[in-house]
Amino acid sequence: SSYLSSGINAEYGGPRRDGRKCSKPVPLEVLCEHLECAPFQKMNSSGCGYETRMIPGAKWVGTRLEDISDLERSGRLGFWKLFRYISGANSDGVKINMTIPVLYQWFMDENYSLTGGQMFFYVPAEYQENTPEPLDDSVFIDEFDDAVIYNRAFGGNDMDQYEKEFERLGEIIEREDLSVDLRFVMTAEYTRPERGPQRHEVIVVAA
Repeated sequence: SSYLSSGINAEYGGPRRDGRKCSKPVPLEVLCEHLECAPFQKMNSSGCGYETRMIPGAKWVGTRLEDISDLERSGRLGFWKLFRYISGANSDGVKINMTIPVLYQWFMDENYSLTGGQMFFYVPAEYQENTPEPLDDSVFIDEFDDAVIYNRAFGGNDMDQYEKEFERLGEIIEREDLSVDLRFVMTAEYTRPERGPQRHEVIVVAA
């Protein structure tokens, strides 16, 4: 099933004057009407060009991205490992509803070069207390602590946009003198790449 109804596609993916698709990100409030979202609370300290949220601690199911030199292939393999888990490859044999976002955590060295990554699905509220264990040894359950995050959202299908948005977020962090923990750099996808309007986010965690 589609992440978005056709009505949302029409509203947020309509043509621009130049004939290209609009790249405005779909609002979270709209997306979360159609699939269960990881909980969040908007904070009043959002500034120009970024948003601040409080993310309550919760369980996520994750897997390591195997080959950081081929992110497309690693992302595809990781997604299907997690999808098999929610499709019944778990200790209870239950089918678990898909949630959003698909979250990526990235690891960097002291020169900010990418060294590794992990992909996560949020475990629905129904299974937060009694979470089925994965049957695949390369899939694991992780429990995130409460966190305050800074993020920028963008639409469209241009994956190269992530780097640009991280640069912009970095400039904002420096300008606003925000304290961040660069051990926790993340990206989030709220819609499928092949399905019209998009919402992607670049995220850093407040120190």
